[in-house]
Amino acid sequence: VESLLDHDLNWWDAHRPAGSDRAPRWLCYLKRGWRALFAFRARAGLDDPWAHDIWYIDALPVDRAARHIRTLDWRPVNPGWLRELAKRWARHKLRNGISLVHVTAVRLATVRFGEFCEEHGWPLDGARCLSRELFDVFLDHVRCLPTGVAHKHAIACGVKQLFEETHDLGWIELRNPRVYLPGEIPTRRDWL
Repeated sequence: VESLLDHDLNWWDAHRPAGSDRAPRWLCYLKRGWRALFAFRARAGLDDPWAHDIWYIDALPVDRAARHIRTLDWRPVNPGWLRELAKRWARHKLRNGISLVHVTAVRLATVRFGEFCEEHGWPLDGARCLSRELFDVFLDHVRCLPTGVAHKHAIACGVKQLFEETHDLGWIELRNPRVYLPGEIPTRRDWL
């Protein structure tokens, strides 16, 4: 190849020597060089880091407080229109100072929502398919998940925030402007 950037990191991982459980030292150096070149290309204005389905945090023009988050992978978000909507929302939020941890939580909630719709046969052909009935069935599904209340709360709030804020910004049009009302989301504790 003419440049390390001709292939992505997944390609380099797939072409490491057979039989090595751990990455050899040269692959670690190669990955570090790849990340540095990718970040340089983005910061020099030669590439739009927001356009890809995998966002490398070092290449984004945002403050990076969470050192453990290196990438945001948007490929699991399906269908494509939902992926583009979530990426647009995340870009807007990150530029306005929202933390990477929060954006990652909403991304995971969006992945869960898309997986639920695909498994249960709810068509997601566009924003017009987002009905109150769909959100109610999804909330019932979230309530039955074998996880803690905090995780259920994060999933429901992530879906609520994504769709309500994109509706408020005029990017999509929901039939009902509020996805969930304040008392419907699983709470972390019961209030008197």
